Amino acid sequence: MKLKTEVFSSYPVVQGNPVDFKKSIFIVDITPRFDENHISFKIEGLVKNENIKNLIKRNVASYYLHCECPATSYRKVFKFQTLPQDITIPAFMIRNYLEFTAFVCLNEDLKGYADTDFLDDFQGITFNLEKGQIICKNNTITVNIDKSGEDVQSWPSVIKIDHLPDAN
Repeated sequence: MKLKTEVFSSYPVVQGNPVDFKKSIFIVDITPRFDENHISFKIEGLVKNENIKNLIKRNVASYYLHCECPATSYRKVFKFQTLPQDITIPAFMIRNYLEFTAFVCLNEDLKGYADTDFLDDFQGITFNLEKGQIICKNNTITVNIDKSGEDVQSWPSVIKIDHLPDAN
């Protein structure tokens, strides 16, 4: 699920570069490691906003990592309270590349959300946010998966199609 570079919403969202905030940023880095049957990813991140760090620490918000392989329709969301983290995906679930989009989302409703780092346009305004709303978003990261040298025909499939015998 490749998203647009910047998210525009009715409330401020911390992104990879300051858009709705003066200095706050959210950056995620993903490093792949390959072995014979699995692909592991080290997920590292930085939230440069004390208010949001505190929301995560209090479990009011969490890190979410959406990963998707368009070629195989593999899709999974991982939830974390801390970074860095390691995740492992069976290699047969992935072909060509994997797209990662990281978020910080609310785990519960948040009334009166405000931040001293809001741009001047938002200063003095509070927001009532609902569980599940995104408060930080990182640009989608594409990780190329090179399986060259492997026999493509030997890869297991995520979907198996069997022919049904004729009913006649």
